[in-house]
Amino acid sequence: GRVLTDEVELICPGAALTITASGAPSGGSYQWFDAAGNAVDGANSGSLTIQSVKADTVILVSAMNEIGCTGEKDTVGINIIDLIIPTITESGDTLYIDTQQGYTY
Repeated sequence: GRVLTDEVELICPGAALTITASGAPSGGSYQWFDAAGNAVDGANSGSLTIQSVKADTVILVSAMNEIGCTGEKDTVGINIIDLIIPTITESGDTLYIDTQQGYTY
């Protein structure tokens, strides 16, 4: 059967992320894969936790039946949210915050 996951996860740089899958047959499990298609050792439960996401990537997962046959892989895209780092300048007793996106406060 087809594994169901979120198709895209958005996350802040360096944050932990847990991805959850569902749809394995009764008595079955899951196999998680990295972006290169390599199986993640010991990752056979319905969720996978990545401790510190540092760059955009993809994770793949497939369902396995009770005898170890795997189904089609489903892909989860992981995208890092671009953080806006403002520039703060001082002019006299006034502070100016510039977000580099056309907003000045």
